[in-house]
Amino acid sequence: MMIKVVLADDEKRFRDYMEKVLDWEALGFRICGIAANGQQVLDLLEQERPDIALLDINMPKMDGLVLTEKLKQLSPETYVVFITGYSEFEYARKAVKLGVSEYLLKPFSKEELGKVMLKLKELIQQKKEAQTRYLRDRKIIREEMLNKMMRIEKEGTEEYQEMLEQLGVTLELPFSIVSLVEMDKNQSRDVLSRDKSLWLFGIRNILEELAANEGMTQISFYNYEQQIVSVWNSADTEIQTKIPGFMEQLCGLVYKLLGISVTAGIGSTVQEFSGIPESYRKAVISLQNKFVSGGRRVICYDEISQQNHRADFYRLDLNEKLLIYLRKNDRKKVEEVLSLAEQEMVANHYSVDYINAAIMGILSVCLSYIVEMKGDIQEILGAGFSPYQELKKMESMEESFRWLLHIFQTTADYFKRPRSKRAEQIIEEVEAYISQHYSDFELTAEDISEAVYLDISYIRKIFSKYKDYTIQDYILSVRMKAAKEKMEENIYSIAQIAEMSGYLDAGYFSKCFKKYYHISPRQYMSQLQNKEETGR
Repeated sequence: MMIKVVLADDEKRFRDYMEKVLDWEALGFRICGIAANGQQVLDLLEQERPDIALLDINMPKMDGLVLTEKLKQLSPETYVVFITGYSEFEYARKAVKLGVSEYLLKPFSKEELGKVMLKLKELIQQKKEAQTRYLRDRKIIREEMLNKMMRIEKEGTEEYQEMLEQLGVTLELPFSIVSLVEMDKNQSRDVLSRDKSLWLFGIRNILEELAANEGMTQISFYNYEQQIVSVWNSADTEIQTKIPGFMEQLCGLVYKLLGISVTAGIGSTVQEFSGIPESYRKAVISLQNKFVSGGRRVICYDEISQQNHRADFYRLDLNEKLLIYLRKNDRKKVEEVLSLAEQEMVANHYSVDYINAAIMGILSVCLSYIVEMKGDIQEILGAGFSPYQELKKMESMEESFRWLLHIFQTTADYFKRPRSKRAEQIIEEVEAYISQHYSDFELTAEDISEAVYLDISYIRKIFSKYKDYTIQDYILSVRMKAAKEKMEENIYSIAQIAEMSGYLDAGYFSKCFKKYYHISPRQYMSQLQNKEETGR
């Protein structure tokens, strides 16, 4: 950056000399004005804001000292160099004490002028570098304070308000609302190959320029998750309806100008400074909801809060069916069950946290099956398989279920085994007999053997080879499924259900049920009742 210089002398001959005596540009200077009197210097001062002013002491309309006094008031950062004759030497020395940086005695040489100018250049550069560091450090401190404030409780905001005001951050109330903007992950290779911080800088510039053009007051900064946070302030009660429209305009403009897909999350309106962190947390929840609803859009907390509810009732039969279809190696049925689970989550507007927990629960069925089959999870699903980390990378629920289906299909393919028609017939006969007699508490493998006219050891060998679970395991699964169906009818006691399911001891039945479903019969029946009462 060139250092701007103003030359002022009432003698044209001397003005021409100063203009040509140095190669100003080569030395890093630019002459931004040449004046013949003090008033012209003041006019140039308003237009150019020079870094250095070379002033003759004796000029018409205004002498050097009066001009310097006015100049220091208007532009205190400008360095003044007096140019004076020998007879005015003492006068010049006094001027130095009053704020003049340097003085030169006429006639001066090229070397003398160059030495003074380079000295001032160094001072100016040091001052500008220090100011740049100060502004940068101030900005870093400001953004750190804003980030910390967003993560505290309501009671701790007063201290942060005072510190932010000292840093020049004043949030005008009564109405404030927080928004978040995040780059979507599904960008083109060209976008992903570039530095994300540069894209965020561009997005933030568009946001701030658009806000200025619309006359909207906001303070923006980056949070720890590399999202652009904006705190919007307004005296207008309509801020809640204006911000979503503005953010939609931003998303469209960013995509048009930069080719980048972004999603915005908006918190709720607050009427006091202490409520801003809560609005921020709601904006975070809104942005997280793009996992369900998709990206490149604006998501408002007030809208999703009316839809999302806590899901405290889980479809146990889905996990049960998945395990059965895995054991049968029925890929199509597995895909149908996963699709049903996804549709249910969308239809019921479940929260992002619940969906992630449910996906991990479904995945555990597949991992349990691998263990049941004495398989190696790392061998089947890859070395270093880390489902939680993988799930965190998913951009949407649709992507998560595709990933889940791939895992189930990979597992099914690994354990796929051909079996003979005779083996299938034997298995079907055994399963049919168990389905008809599971309520008999005295039912044994030997009873089944007699019923199908086959040696029990042979039947066990067939099950071991083709089904990968024992006859007793199948009896248990049929009894548990029947018990659950009886509970859903809501007309039987636990003791009655135990007896109908093949158990004389209700306590032992409850123990088996909890071990199988990871929930006690009483808790499950309570959930069923709550679901019926709430209509969910």
